[in-house]
Amino acid sequence: MKLNFRRDVLLILFLIFTTLIIAVPKVDYDWHTPEKNISTIALGLGGLNQIYPEDYFIAYSNPSLLALRSGSYFSSSFRSRRMDEKPLNDILSPSYLLHKKQFVYYTFSAPKFAFSYQPIMDINTSVSNDTLNTYHDLYMNCYTISLAASDETYKNLTIGFNLKFLNGRQIYNKNIKNNNLWEAAEFVDDSAIGYAVDLGLSYHKNTMLVGLTLHDVVSKIYWDEKNDTHLRQRYSFGAGFYNEKSTFSVSTQGRFNQPDESTYHIGYGYSLGLGKSATQSFGFKTGLYGSKFDKMKNMYYTLGIGYTVSMFRVDISAISKGFTARNTDYLFSITVGR
Repeated sequence: MKLNFRRDVLLILFLIFTTLIIAVPKVDYDWHTPEKNISTIALGLGGLNQIYPEDYFIAYSNPSLLALRSGSYFSSSFRSRRMDEKPLNDILSPSYLLHKKQFVYYTFSAPKFAFSYQPIMDINTSVSNDTLNTYHDLYMNCYTISLAASDETYKNLTIGFNLKFLNGRQIYNKNIKNNNLWEAAEFVDDSAIGYAVDLGLSYHKNTMLVGLTLHDVVSKIYWDEKNDTHLRQRYSFGAGFYNEKSTFSVSTQGRFNQPDESTYHIGYGYSLGLGKSATQSFGFKTGLYGSKFDKMKNMYYTLGIGYTVSMFRVDISAISKGFTARNTDYLFSITVGR
């Protein structure tokens, strides 16, 4: 896809910042945060990736980097519970890893294109005692089409966007006991559809790269019964370098006009070919991030490893708050393609 960048990019940037200065009436959902990152590679690189296009989940982080990719891949990631909730040997068991509730992202990516599915929310709670009985079920799914483009005149500049389609449902039932009889006090059954848009830009020269993404810059969720809601707008910005062996990234994520909520990230990755075969490789990534770096308990440490053989790749990443094992979450991913 070819663009007249001098005209089109300036027009897009104008529309972006015009949108950002318009007050969003109500924000109910905020899920594009580092702790909820669905990419094992981004998580290993300090929880944020704006510069490394070899990430199989790059459309989630910065869709413009799809223009720098080659090959087609299908990838899925799934999350574990913390060690204080389940032993590590149980976490690594196939019956646990393959449970449908653990999967957080599915994506098919190709040069300049990706299609993804993300079960954003799946909440089920209930309370039952002698006088009260409640049940709450809330789910929301996101289907994303990602496109990227570059231009022959400005070969070092790429642009991309994510167009997200949302659908969900909320069921709430409340019963109270009155004179030893259960009575229906409240019942809600509400469905929703919506949309959201991410915009990404990147500039690369030799091994250096700079990336910027505006997440959910435009969004709206339409409910059948309650008022319409929106997603929280966030931005991600990063710079660094990458080559066949090494990757180094420094980045930040935050909200406009809310500097106290910004997080700062640093990450490094190294890939090593195994033996004489180029079809096998081992990757290692590490990083840290936080909003404050005054105390160890306020920082998040990340670690990731990956192994590639032929057309298969497996990655495991861990994120730990305060560098303690009991506050560690794990993210796994499987990728097929070449």
